[in-house]
Amino acid sequence: MLHRMARPVLLTLLIVAGIASAGLLWFNEQRIATSRQQAAAMDAHADPLIGGLADLSAALQAYVAPGQNITEWSKRAAALLTQLTSDASALGAATDATDALAVVGPGIETLTKLDARVREYLRSGDDLMAADLAFTEVRDTTAGMVSGLRDWRARRQAAVVTDVRSAQVQQAA
Repeated sequence: MLHRMARPVLLTLLIVAGIASAGLLWFNEQRIATSRQQAAAMDAHADPLIGGLADLSAALQAYVAPGQNITEWSKRAAALLTQLTSDASALGAATDATDALAVVGPGIETLTKLDARVREYLRSGDDLMAADLAFTEVRDTTAGMVSGLRDWRARRQAAVVTDVRSAQVQQAA
């Protein structure tokens, strides 16, 4: 009689264990997919910021290049600053980017002030000071911002890799 009861109990336990294993595998796959989507979103928002910073640096340096139209480059710089602000907002909304925004936000404000100073020096005829600002402070500010964004992205990528590996270890167990 004992053997008759053991078979259905054992079958029930095996079915419950199979369902639990399938649930754990599904949960871990969802976790891995979410981590990878977050990494892709992070890259999709960080890359335009990095490219925009390079473009802005070039635009501000073009102010002092001989034969360039300052009005056109001013419009381009203003558009790039607006785009950078928009991209920074999108980054903050899409991912946990507190560290990146701590670098980008003040950097955009600094670049806005530097843009105004470069144009003021050019209007006053002090081309040397304008060139010094455009080729040193602007370049250093944008390089610092790009470095900060890349560091943040590398830390976030490492966190994603760690999370994925953790989920894979749980699946293997």
